[in-house]
Formats: sequence, structure tokens, C-alpha cells
Amino acid sequence: MARCDDPSVWRADRLCRTVERSFLEAAGHRTETRRTYVPGRSHGATIAELRQALTNLGIAIGRAASPAVVEALTRQMDEHARTLSSLEAEPAVPAHWVEEPTGDPYRERWSATPDWEARGTLLRRNGVRFYCEGTHRSGTVHMYLPTALRRPAGLSAEGEGGVGYECPDEGARRFFLALRQARGLGPGFWYAR
Repeated sequence: MARCDDPSVWRADRLCRTVERSFLEAAGHRTETRRTYVPGRSHGATIAELRQALTNLGIAIGRAASPAVVEALTRQMDEHARTLSSLEAEPAVPAHWVEEPTGDPYRERWSATPDWEARGTLLRRNGVRFYCEGTHRSGTVHMYLPTALRRPAGLSAEGEGGVGYECPDEGARRFFLALRQARGLGPGFWYAR
């Protein structure tokens, strides 16, 4: 049989060179960051419980017949009031992600990792996604870089008005969907590995 002149796949070596060149040009000079989740701290539920307990203790003091019971309930009420005032003085801290630089530029990490399986893990872990269209002879590779890789070094998401943590897969899905729509194509399919 004759070989197909227009294969619908990309040659692995050419795709790897394209991915490497695109990524290193866009983010090779940037420092890799490690995202750490910092849980929030809020005492809202405890404060509500203490307020309810103070109300209940007030009712119990009104119904108490013995001076010893009133004294015990009053001590407990004073203790709850002190705890309540200290909890209300503490600010509520929302849960958030912190990006800490590792000190390694991506170019160095890339050079130290000649295995493409490990390089793919590095790209996926950092939210970098690629979209190939056409064939290896006449095609285009589009790259999606998450906001953390596009923003200048040292500027956090909070510094640019961002809130919370960007989901790279969702950002990439929106990016590629908009790209396909701009070219007059349907939504296609979304595959993330």
C-alpha cells in the first residue's frame, strides 16, 4: 500500500522541539514556584455557639434557686464572655494559596531533565497546556501559560487584584475554546492528562 501523504498526526520529535522552544522562550527565565495551600481561620461557628451558651446561661441563672448554682453559672458565664471577646478580637483569615519561589529557573530544570516523561510532568504540574492543529508539515502549536507564569516575578495574585487560586485546566479549556471559536470551529473535545 502507498504511504499516506497527509498523516493526521504530529511527528514526536518535531512536536517535542516545538514544545521545548515555545516553553523556554515564554517561561525559561522565570523561577519555578511551589503552591502551598494555607487553610483559613474563622471562629464564626464557635462565636455563635458561645453567644447561644451565654443566652442559655442567662436563662438558667434566672431560674436558679440556690445561690451556689447562681455563683457556678456566673463563673461559667464570665469564662464564656472572656473567650468570646478574645475570639471576636482575632481577624478572620480566608483560605488561600501561597506561591513560593524554589529558586530554580525553568530553563535549568528543563536542562536537568532530559526525559520527556519528566518534562511533561513539569509542564502539567505548572498548568502549561498545548493545542496542536493541522499536521506536522503545515500545522500550528498553541501554548497556554497560566497567569502565575505570565505575571512578573514577585507579584502575587493578590498584587494584581486576583482572588484565590487559578485552576489551570479550566483556564486552558477557556483559552482553547476561544481559540477554536475565533477560527470558526466548533468546541471540539477537551482532553487533559
